Amino acid sequence: MSAIGYTTDKTRLSAAIASISRRGARLDNDIWSAAVGSLAHAQEHGDFSLFSALLSAMPKGSRVGLLVQWAQDQVPVACAYDTKKKTWKVKIDQKSDLYTAGDRSTWGIDILAESPWFEFKKTNTEKVFDLTDLIAIVEKIAEGKKQGATDWAMDGATAAYNVLSAMLAEKTRAALESAETA
Repeated sequence: MSAIGYTTDKTRLSAAIASISRRGARLDNDIWSAAVGSLAHAQEHGDFSLFSALLSAMPKGSRVGLLVQWAQDQVPVACAYDTKKKTWKVKIDQKSDLYTAGDRSTWGIDILAESPWFEFKKTNTEKVFDLTDLIAIVEKIAEGKKQGATDWAMDGATAAYNVLSAMLAEKTRAALESAETA
């Protein structure tokens, strides 16, 4: 890959930044329109090929991940990136809370049409782990129960296990001391 040309001239840089701002806003809206349209198409026909093509056409970076999360917030869709083909595969996610067998009318296409994907904020619905949960997970990895674990992953898991165990021991000691003084 060759090096990119650049300038340090303030006037040229300001013009380039203003152009990026205008083109970026248009691109965001074009992506939003194409995303809603392709998901509405999938709702009508059960065909996710257009949404898959949109994801595959997205610029490099984390923006595609945000678009996927935005869609998954209202549509039971599973999206996976095929690293060999460098394309996105999209299908119905039957494990999604939004999935209703044979009924695509409940999808939130209207909600997506009113909420820009580039302003989406993911709500935290993930499980919260306490130290004991984390130790149990890391311990399984450290014991080599996870398939395909490499030596460096095993060393890292063992180190993480030791740190988490020490943290839990300290937390337990502090709780016992607190109980004794109460």
